[in-house]
Amino acid sequence: SQPFGDTAILAAIFIIVTIGCTIMPAAAFVVLMAPIVLQTADTLALSPYALMMTMAVAAAGSFNSPIAHPANVMIMGPGGYRFADYAKVGIPLTILILIVTLFVLPVFWPLRG
Repeated sequence: SQPFGDTAILAAIFIIVTIGCTIMPAAAFVVLMAPIVLQTADTLALSPYALMMTMAVAAAGSFNSPIAHPANVMIMGPGGYRFADYAKVGIPLTILILIVTLFVLPVFWPLRG
């Protein structure tokens, strides 16, 4: 077992994907991260399904910037939103999604076995 446990690996993947999706489109970042996440699962003997689902949830919950998803960009102009508005709402929402993911995801996709 890792020094901080398997849940820390899930949290790290979630945070890395969230930060990556803040600066580049989610679809592109997921394509870059998929082989890294799969290799991590193999190296640490963790379920690749659990780690890939963590990455998918993190990418789908990319609310921190308008860059992450085309729908975010579409509503930015007509809604009169600024880049900082996404962070104000997106960061607390992302933290909530992280917490729920860490508790619920392993129930459906166990980390080992």
